Amino acid sequence: MKAEDSIVLSESAICALQDVRRKQYRLIFERFESSLSMTGKQLFDIFGGQAPSKMKFSSLGELAYFKVDDFNNNDDSSNLVASSERFAAGEQSIKLSVLDSGFIVFPKRGAAIFKNRVGIIACRGITDTNLMALKCKNIESAYIKIYLEWFGLYNISDNSGIPQINNKHIEPLRIPVFDADFRSKIIGFEQDFKLSEGSLVKKTHFLKVVKTFLINSAVRK
Repeated sequence: MKAEDSIVLSESAICALQDVRRKQYRLIFERFESSLSMTGKQLFDIFGGQAPSKMKFSSLGELAYFKVDDFNNNDDSSNLVASSERFAAGEQSIKLSVLDSGFIVFPKRGAAIFKNRVGIIACRGITDTNLMALKCKNIESAYIKIYLEWFGLYNISDNSGIPQINNKHIEPLRIPVFDADFRSKIIGFEQDFKLSEGSLVKKTHFLKVVKTFLINSAVRK
């Protein structure tokens, strides 16, 4: 089989896997009874961020500063780590609401909302003003992340001007709250999907590298 054929098959497998995921969540989330739902205000507390101009950064700082760009620098949004900007809480002249690992974060302003990226931070820190952070109450962050991605941040935001998500947009959002055992199964399904998708993405990348190598080798002959 040619390298190009293998690439096509691998990419088709990724699309098929993603389609199965979409259909599975549609079956789960579109058919829940309204009595099983709760509002965002009932399920999480909302936190904002600080502008970088107000921060004093230090490579020796023990806390992370999360930005929208950090979604581009992480392959796994379920375990977001920040880039090089770090800080020490004691060196700041402003009051900070430090977020613990496990908080949900996502863009709340601008075109980044349409990329529909939802993450869970893997270490303590704060966010910049373009991210919204959620602290879940008696429900798994991983489950809320799955639902927000399925529902779509762009369906929550106000898109009449510059897209934005404020408390008034997300607090009334009704979210299905199944029993803990079923939520655990949903989270497990998502983890299995991510592992399978990641494996196929790596395989596709490897095949493209091989294809480029073969083409370059043929040119040099």
